[in-house]
Amino acid sequence: MRSAYTLIQSSLQATGAEVKTLFLYGAKQILVVSSVTFSQWLIQRKIVYGDGGASENAIYSIGNQIFNMMTFIPLILTPIIITRLAAAGDDIALRRRISLSSLKLFAAIAAAACVAVFIGLRVGIPFLPPRYAAAEITGLIASFAAAFQILKSPFSLFFLAELKASREIASATAGSLFMIAATAWYAQLSPNQGTTIRLLGCALQGLLLAGMFLFETRRRSDQNAL
Repeated sequence: MRSAYTLIQSSLQATGAEVKTLFLYGAKQILVVSSVTFSQWLIQRKIVYGDGGASENAIYSIGNQIFNMMTFIPLILTPIIITRLAAAGDDIALRRRISLSSLKLFAAIAAAACVAVFIGLRVGIPFLPPRYAAAEITGLIASFAAAFQILKSPFSLFFLAELKASREIASATAGSLFMIAATAWYAQLSPNQGTTIRLLGCALQGLLLAGMFLFETRRRSDQNAL
């Protein structure tokens, strides 16, 4: 009877620990999304309050749609890479190789998607009202921003496999703060300016996360070698 009670107690403790871990990780991920969403709201607010008003924001929204379309593509591969990282266990050298190998795949996807966007815009823009002609440049800038988001995916997945959301939070916060500060510098924004700010913010996020990935994997490899 006592052994059954101990078993149930241990099971409940393990479940509680899992729930706590997942809750904390989920809360951190919500913070990431919230900071990025706020910076995008601020950019669109400056665009809407500009001379073009809502029509300028419609052009910016075309760039947003392209960005969302491109960044959705890597989600298809996420379960495969996460599974491989989990199977690698504590082998940090193997986990590093998996992430860097995935980077080559994501780079190819990003390049192909940018080319597809360029061709699609050149073909599609002439069929839209004349005021949307500027969307061609906005869309191209948005595709480059999405490319940086795609390129940082292997590093995000590396930390995701370890439930370490703090790295993603740090990079996303830095990118968001940059976008907020850059947006605040202007009284109003054009769609191209707003999208360029997003591009630079995404580039900063990617570079910071890549730096943290390289630093941590190298540090842990050196520790294992001792």
